[in-house]
Amino acid sequence: MGAPAGWYDDPQDQQLIRYFDGESWTTQTAPRPGASQPSSPAAQPSSPAATHDARPAWVQGAQQPARGQQPGAQKTPSWQTAAQQQGQQPAQSQPSWQAQQSQARQPQQPQSPTAGFQFGGAQQVPTADAAPSQGTPKAVKIGILAAFLACLAIFALGYAMTDRESGDGLSAEDLGIVGIGCPELADQWATLTVSDPDADRLVSASDGSEDRSAVGDVKAPTGNGQNFVFSCTYPTAEWADGSQTGLTLEVRVDKDLRLAVGAQKR
Repeated sequence: MGAPAGWYDDPQDQQLIRYFDGESWTTQTAPRPGASQPSSPAAQPSSPAATHDARPAWVQGAQQPARGQQPGAQKTPSWQTAAQQQGQQPAQSQPSWQAQQSQARQPQQPQSPTAGFQFGGAQQVPTADAAPSQGTPKAVKIGILAAFLACLAIFALGYAMTDRESGDGLSAEDLGIVGIGCPELADQWATLTVSDPDADRLVSASDGSEDRSAVGDVKAPTGNGQNFVFSCTYPTAEWADGSQTGLTLEVRVDKDLRLAVGAQKR
């Protein structure tokens, strides 16, 4: 806000007063009341370089206006000046959701109904038409059921020559397969093949028919063989490459009561 128009002490001559029109100093001057009159007939204007500050009282204590600045010009707010001097924009805090998002781990898959169902101790046997798998073969897969059928005579001979533990057969509780049916077995195979080539990576299999005739009679071998526990046959299985086939999944048990699953496309 500017100073009101009126007579003020001349900033260039202590002996004079000068008229301020509300925007700038005018050329109108007059002797300062009570000041001694100069010896010369007329007061001579003082040098423009005079620096005496005789501004009106409302601006006393304020910063001296820069050359060419009008009386009463407002100063830049200090907070704005500080921001400009630092060259910084007001800091913005990172949204918590974003910070949390950048630090979060990969989401965990829901626990399978087959938790505790150990599929281990077997080697994967590739089929002739299967593409070579990238990475280490899973130690938890037997492979394609065709390997079982191709070696049926060897399995039968090994079964006959291997001593069995005495006592009753293994129940579903003993084997840990209570609540494990064809849907759960298909889910387990889909998990086991998640990193296989698309042609061998199971997406879904439904309407499986179950053969559990051996449960309750099967015994764990004392040797390195594996004994049949149960199987599921699915009329339709869908694979990651878009193809559909029939599928048989077979579960076997070893001497340590570890279960292994194998598969055969039909």
